[in-house]
This record gives sequence, structure tokens and C-alpha cells, in this order.
Amino acid sequence: MARIDFYISYWAMTWFLLYIFGWTSYNPFFFFLLGLVVIAVFIVYFVIKGIQTYQLVKYVVINALIKLLPFLYLLRNTPYNKHAFRDIQATLVIVFLYFVWIYLNKTSVYRIYGNMASEYLQEKKGQDFRTPVSKLFDTLFKHSISSLCGVYSKYRQH
Repeated sequence: MARIDFYISYWAMTWFLLYIFGWTSYNPFFFFLLGLVVIAVFIVYFVIKGIQTYQLVKYVVINALIKLLPFLYLLRNTPYNKHAFRDIQATLVIVFLYFVWIYLNKTSVYRIYGNMASEYLQEKKGQDFRTPVSKLFDTLFKHSISSLCGVYSKYRQH
């Protein structure tokens, strides 16, 4: 299983939890906004590459849970922040620290997210690049969603 500290989404979720529980005053709104842009790029890439329907559903649902819902919560429950500039600075610092962390662990963002993209584009047998959330999703929903996707594919062919 992939190390969760290698995925910036878990850094974002940690920051979000620290913020909503009042342990930091730095708002992660811009971090999630940036994350949503990256998700959109990945979705377009996956569709162009012909991703399997189940894998696309899995990617969208997981990212809706860990990025879109916190973003919507922050958008709805955070009044206009007069400290927006400092929040953007905090976002840049966290992203920089993430890159330093990746470098210190002798890996690369390209390798990490390339493995993630490979997992979604082709279910690799015997190679487990999944994160805990991805594994939980497969455990809970793979059979039911795969069945629905199969019905959808058969319907589309007729």
C-alpha cells in the first residue's frame, strides 16, 4: 500500500481538520481550490486515455470526499477572510514542504502520481499502489459499482 504521507491530499485533509477544530487559524481554502484544479486535469486526462468506468467513478467519488466536500464546507462556513493573503502564503509553504518531504524520501511527485494514474488506467494485478481510502472504496463498493458499470456498458452498446 502506498504511503499516505506521499499524497498531498492527506496533507490537505490534515490541515482541514486542524483548521475546523481550531488548532490553526490558517484557512486551507486555497489549498483545496488548487486541488480541485488538479482533479479536473486528471479527470480530463483519464477520459482521454479511456479509463474504465469503475475506475473513473472511484476517482471522482474519492476526490469528492477528500477535496470537494471540505472545499464546499470552507466556502459555505468561512466568511470573507481578510487574511486571505496569509492563507495563500501558508498554502505555498505547505506545498513547498511537501516537495521537500518527497525529495528527502528519495522519490518524486512524478513517480508517486504516475503510479496513481497507472492504477486508475489499468488495474495492475499484484502491484498495490492504493492508498487507504482507495482500498476501503474497493472493499466496500467494487462489486456493486462494477455491476452497475457493466449494465451501463451493455446498455450503451445497444
